[in-house]
Amino acid sequence: VDVKANGLDVATSSDATRVIVPFSGAIFVEWDVSMPDSSISVQSRSCHSIMNTAPPEAQMVFEEFIVEKALDCCATCYENAACESWGFHSPEHKCFLLRNVDDLHHQDHSCFGRIRGAMS
Repeated sequence: VDVKANGLDVATSSDATRVIVPFSGAIFVEWDVSMPDSSISVQSRSCHSIMNTAPPEAQMVFEEFIVEKALDCCATCYENAACESWGFHSPEHKCFLLRNVDDLHHQDHSCFGRIRGAMS
């Protein structure tokens, strides 16, 4: 079994391992107990944001797209290796995956988050 997210391997497996996703938000993993040193760990991804804030300029990784909430925008950024930061504009539910953000300014109904890299 191979587990992938957006085409990238997220887990290495063998014939003795089985991963089942029974419903959204849950993962069930089985493995042969005779496998030495078997372990699994799950870590949540932090999605901290700055409210009413947006970058005046940045390079967009993709064209803007629609998501239900800011956390969905952040999660999508994590799944794209080129994405360093994200922006969400709530009235239109628009998500922006960004990189090369150098500055921030006040913008009503927007939020900004960074998951990797640093502002120069």
